[in-house]
Amino acid sequence: MDIQNIILFNIISAIGVGLLILSHAFISVSNVKRGFLIAAMGSFFVSVASFLLKSYPVLVLNIIWCGISIYGYFHHDKKETHKHVSKYNYGIAVLFLVSSLVSVWFYLDSKNYDFLAYNCTFIYLLSYFLFSKKYITKTWYLFWCVAGYFFVVPHLLLKFQYSVLLNESVWAIIWMIGIAKIIMKKDDNV
Repeated sequence: MDIQNIILFNIISAIGVGLLILSHAFISVSNVKRGFLIAAMGSFFVSVASFLLKSYPVLVLNIIWCGISIYGYFHHDKKETHKHVSKYNYGIAVLFLVSSLVSVWFYLDSKNYDFLAYNCTFIYLLSYFLFSKKYITKTWYLFWCVAGYFFVVPHLLLKFQYSVLLNESVWAIIWMIGIAKIIMKKDDNV
């Protein structure tokens, strides 16, 4: 792939990344519903660029992310509380841990960073979906996003996904700020 196309595709992705960064600021520290709407727009742009860059784990992630964002926009009501949170949080933690260990094992066996990226995709999508359905709290959602971040970085570097790498890095900072805000307020029902 020539450098002009890499730059052009990263510009398209950067538009989506900017929107996704803004959406995660809203979801992590402010208006969750507005965050879902902005995330749908941002993930569309990143999907187009990921297809053009042949970064399929990021493409799959963002297509599904867009759908979950649309669902979350219409169904995530702030007034509703988390009904079954404790029952789900521990089961999901075990599921994520097992998928992460399997992913690392596949990587060690094959030296293929795509396995790690697909694990990140799995963690992001499942936690985002469960958060949109209010099955996990915002703290658990943000925690799993930070954990998933470490799986996707090598793939993004190898696939020249520099704008997405920037996005992921900024998100990780925003997620940690969101967790700190929740811990300071002791309010996890948003």
